[in-house]
Amino acid sequence: MWSTGRIDSNVAYAVMNDTGNFVLVGVGSSVLWECFRYPTDTLMPTQILQINNKLVARKSESFFVSGRFYLPMLSDKNLVLLTQSKLMNIDYDAEYYNSHTSDLGDEANSGYRLIFNAFGSVYILKRSNQRLVLTPPNVPSISENYHRLSHYFDGVLNHYYRPKSKSTGDQKRSTLSSLPDIICLEIVEDIGSGVCEFNRTFKH
Repeated sequence: MWSTGRIDSNVAYAVMNDTGNFVLVGVGSSVLWECFRYPTDTLMPTQILQINNKLVARKSESFFVSGRFYLPMLSDKNLVLLTQSKLMNIDYDAEYYNSHTSDLGDEANSGYRLIFNAFGSVYILKRSNQRLVLTPPNVPSISENYHRLSHYFDGVLNHYYRPKSKSTGDQKRSTLSSLPDIICLEIVEDIGSGVCEFNRTFKH
């Protein structure tokens, strides 16, 4: 069902910490493996998406195999949203978001990781420590709300939150931000099916 792959050192213990990160710890408290380094379709606060890593949306609401929408942090230093109609394809079909954080003339001005920080803010960090912030201002308090950033099965990257307090009347999640706002207007594909038609086919 699940495996970390080969770990060369002996595991002393495992812990699920308060951020949701499952960690295998070795002798001397060294971190041997942690699930936050291997994201699937979601990032949690304090989690980082490194260069050449990606989120992959699931096929549908209830079908948890990999779908056709990808969010990679590319080696060219751009964060992009992409479609891929077949898993065996080498190339992607269409790009529908690009952070444009690559600067070939100045490496320090290039992005190199997507960060979801402990305060609920999501941003691309450049090597100069400048930030391209993707979340709106006035993020709901992370001490009072659960937050997650999920690449949903319809291809939209959503920042969700919901209250932690059980006394709050409505415990349903709310959407803080979405990227893109209207996905049907963002993707025009020459290869594969159109994004909205594809979603209608696989929403059952």
